[in-house]
Amino acid sequence: MTGCQTTIRQTRLASSLACVLAVAITPPASAAAPRAGGSVVVHGSWAGLKIAGRLAMEFNRRNPKAAVDFLPRDSNQMGGILRERECDVGLVLDSLAPNVGETLGQRFDAFPLGRFSVGVIVNARNRARSIEADALGSAFQGNVTSWADVGKGNGPRQIELFMPLAPTSESWIFQHGVMQGGFSAAVCNESTRFHRQKLSDAAIVGAVIEKQNAIAFFLLGPNTIIDDRIRLLAIAKRPAPAVLPTLETIAEGTYPIIDQLTFFLHPDAP
Repeated sequence: MTGCQTTIRQTRLASSLACVLAVAITPPASAAAPRAGGSVVVHGSWAGLKIAGRLAMEFNRRNPKAAVDFLPRDSNQMGGILRERECDVGLVLDSLAPNVGETLGQRFDAFPLGRFSVGVIVNARNRARSIEADALGSAFQGNVTSWADVGKGNGPRQIELFMPLAPTSESWIFQHGVMQGGFSAAVCNESTRFHRQKLSDAAIVGAVIEKQNAIAFFLLGPNTIIDDRIRLLAIAKRPAPAVLPTLETIAEGTYPIIDQLTFFLHPDAP
């Protein structure tokens, strides 16, 4: 990731922003130095909100006369937004804009920021250790409702579904990675939505701890600690074997429920 030292011009404020992020907020002494003042306008995926916030705080700490402004936008709009010069930097979640990256990459400097991964969890008393992606998607679509159809040795118990709020990035990544349609009425109907869709990872984990027949997903972070009362499932996407989410499998792309966030720098950025 430290390749930004040789590709970013020292006179560009937004380039310095990219370098700060590309070296994980700890750039070496030779990294490009930002100008004393000015501002950088960043538009992009909601998935990049936390990253952009962390970046802006660190950038402003180092450069009190400079500013970073972030406006959440849909990834699939970023091609037009960057071409129309509405921002200096665009953050694009690849699965939300499968053709945008290829198009923008021909004109704008691109920096892969990292991958998002979604973990699937069950109660520790559940006998399942893995699940096929097709069966997982079918469960959350409501086409499969019994653990006997998806989990080894679990018997005909009713599957209880829990998930983050549907508009979140992790819901989209999950849907894109394992589903062929929308979520089940069991989690989307007004009568059940506020019970099945949780506002936080802690609430999701709590529901799975409480319900032996539960299955849920949430966004994994580098510091996520898995409670010993729940279990992460390995995901099998045919013809590949079941894979647990680890730093290695996420980096290699062998874990199937992942997405990538890319930072596109406009050539006319300050």
